[in-house]
Amino acid sequence: IGALFGSLICTMIGDMLGRRRSIFSGALIALIGQILECTAYSLAQFVVGRVILGFGVGMLSATVPVWQSECAPAAQRGRNVVLTGMFIAFGFALTQWVNFGFYHMENSPASWRASLAIPALFSFIIMGSIFFLPESPRWLVMKNKSDVAQFTLASLRGKEVDSLEVVAELRAYELSLEESSNNSLRLRDIFSMGEE
Repeated sequence: IGALFGSLICTMIGDMLGRRRSIFSGALIALIGQILECTAYSLAQFVVGRVILGFGVGMLSATVPVWQSECAPAAQRGRNVVLTGMFIAFGFALTQWVNFGFYHMENSPASWRASLAIPALFSFIIMGSIFFLPESPRWLVMKNKSDVAQFTLASLRGKEVDSLEVVAELRAYELSLEESSNNSLRLRDIFSMGEE
């Protein structure tokens, strides 16, 4: 439930905060949920921690792929999606092995607290590193920061700032955002299949 609402709220706050701040916020919320879970001495606190953790993970799950695709060249986006899926599968497998290992610590709170505390490391890594990475050029254009977006695109593509490739991609972002702003989209439109 938390992940559902966390991912849905990103449609609103993702455009306000930007991709990096949304990712940081999601990691921070997930960390708060992890702390509540690991320190829980009642079922109610554990459930609240679980919902908050889910909210943060939902924000990350909705924002990170968007940020990746907006930063990556078109030719690499498919590969990024496949790699993301592979790492998610690897993460699920790894968590099962960690849980299996801690399962053998019978009659000890560490058998579940420690396995729930390990993911906090990843929240700290995300929070500590996200602002060293570039903001989405598309979001920068959306916020009328085309000059910063152009420098960011040039850096991401390894090209000169005024190269044709960078300028063309910047213009494509501007055109795409202009076209999408002319269409008044509503949340219920995702259920209409283009029918009025």
